Amino acid sequence: MNYNKLPRELAKNENFGVYRLEKKEEEKNGHKYDKKPVVGTSKAGWKSFPEALKDYYTLKAAASECGFLLAYFLNGDGIHFLDLDNIRNDVQECENRYVSENNLIRRVILLLGHTYTEYSSSGNGVHIFFRTDSEVPHKQHGGNIELYGDKRGIALTGNTLFGESWPVKTISVETYKQLIQMLGLEQPKEKPHTAAAPPKHRSTQAPNNWTEQDAWNSLEHDRVHGSLIADVIRGAASYTVLDSDHSNAELKVCNCLAYHTRGNADLMYNMLINSPLITDKDMEKDHYSAYKGLTLLEARIIDAVNRLRRNANYSNWVA
Repeated sequence: MNYNKLPRELAKNENFGVYRLEKKEEEKNGHKYDKKPVVGTSKAGWKSFPEALKDYYTLKAAASECGFLLAYFLNGDGIHFLDLDNIRNDVQECENRYVSENNLIRRVILLLGHTYTEYSSSGNGVHIFFRTDSEVPHKQHGGNIELYGDKRGIALTGNTLFGESWPVKTISVETYKQLIQMLGLEQPKEKPHTAAAPPKHRSTQAPNNWTEQDAWNSLEHDRVHGSLIADVIRGAASYTVLDSDHSNAELKVCNCLAYHTRGNADLMYNMLINSPLITDKDMEKDHYSAYKGLTLLEARIIDAVNRLRRNANYSNWVA
């Protein structure tokens, strides 16, 4: 890893941390390791580049059975991250410096200009950073393409494209729209905000002054599963660290949030609605008659709140 090539536009920020690499039981799409933050992903744990780099070298020297990577956390300040994955042939062309006309990396760089680009840790893709005033949701998927502007942790390598130390370039709104069109991604769409549940389903046990920040703080101080579940909600860790089945992972997250929101369905909805964990299917209407007219996400939240009321021992049901 060559972190000396990180551009000033990233290095000047206090958005850094360290990821621990843990070998997967089964390799998937060339990805051999899970990346887990050494410290939680909340802003309180973020560090400056020099501080995080020192932690990285200290951890690397002390551990022999696992690897580490520097992490950068997007915070909605205008810096955006484009992840092009599973394009090994395109990567090899760039490594060999013989790039074909249809090479996806080449096409993106020609559009955006020379902006900071590095090879991903898997070696099968690239990370491209740029700045724009365009409003981008914190996640936008298109097959092997992911675009983020907020609430995302990125494992940095410092292994730059062609060995170049390009800055993080600012692109226009028009260029951003061209990028979206070229990659086949839809323009950003806000998910409709629907009431989390009818009043009769909501708990009245949450204190009136219990805020979303209170819930996050409570979650992150939970020594059982809190920090890991917070990472899953924010997209810094895959749901598979909780369960290989997406629905079961969501169930665990909702159970945990029900506790830390004090059974407040509205807070749960607000904390989950923009999470990478939530899929389009979660926004479909529930087909169960008991929750007719509600989305699957809302129904899952209500179920978790009702389970909280029935179970006094948190440690028995959160997992």
